[in-house]
Amino acid sequence: MFSGTDIHGGIHYVGRRTTDNQNDGWVGSYTTLDAGAAYKTRLFDTATTFRLDVTNLTNRHYWTNIVPGGLNGYSGAGYASASLGAPRMVQVSMQLNF
Repeated sequence: MFSGTDIHGGIHYVGRRTTDNQNDGWVGSYTTLDAGAAYKTRLFDTATTFRLDVTNLTNRHYWTNIVPGGLNGYSGAGYASASLGAPRMVQVSMQLNF
């Protein structure tokens, strides 16, 4: 590995969750993987860090924010709501320290 280089990663696991107050419906568990790297150097005599981060590396499709009942407060049977989890995202950044 090169001097000034960092590699990092993470695993995020969420177990199965119920979709209603009676525990009749369930949504499966999911795992997402994150990875990234950073490189520290000097650019024009200024401490500089370049970063590359990827979240949800495998582009796993999953449900997040399972709510038994509508967001409007209605809790009738069959009206659970959920949000689709974030897809794979890549972020590149540069930080200058003066």
